[in-house]
Amino acid sequence: MIIRSRATTAGRRPVFRTMLGALCLVAAIPGHAQAPLGPEDTNSDGQISRAEARSAQARNFERMDNDGDGRIDFATFADRAPGVPHADADSNQTQLEAMLRPWFEDMDADDDGQLSASEYRDAADPLFDALDTNGDGQVTRDEMRAAMPRPPKPE
Repeated sequence: MIIRSRATTAGRRPVFRTMLGALCLVAAIPGHAQAPLGPEDTNSDGQISRAEARSAQARNFERMDNDGDGRIDFATFADRAPGVPHADADSNQTQLEAMLRPWFEDMDADDDGQLSASEYRDAADPLFDALDTNGDGQVTRDEMRAAMPRPPKPE
């Protein structure tokens, strides 16, 4: 399963949600089915509820919002986005920015060049909905594993 962006209008191309990869990696960790799925699973029940996912998004936004004005620009997002490898070399930085720019623009619902806390939080909802395949409002380890990209089969 690949999670695509909210719209392909105005020349925007669909963007793979890198959060899916991070969430699925957590799910792949061996362990008991009820083991916490990570820091998002605040009640340690082995599932991530929509409230827990939204709370994690809010915490991530607060961590990125250095000046506390409730908005982050692309440079701040590229420098502080969670789960993104940050480049040391200029050539890697250019590649990183090329990868992140469409994601940032897709989340920027009002096209003002900055992300508000609600834009950042709301960007996770389609991902959560796609992972929550049974629609019960909880994402389980099994649902995350099922969403993991599979390596191609050898020919």
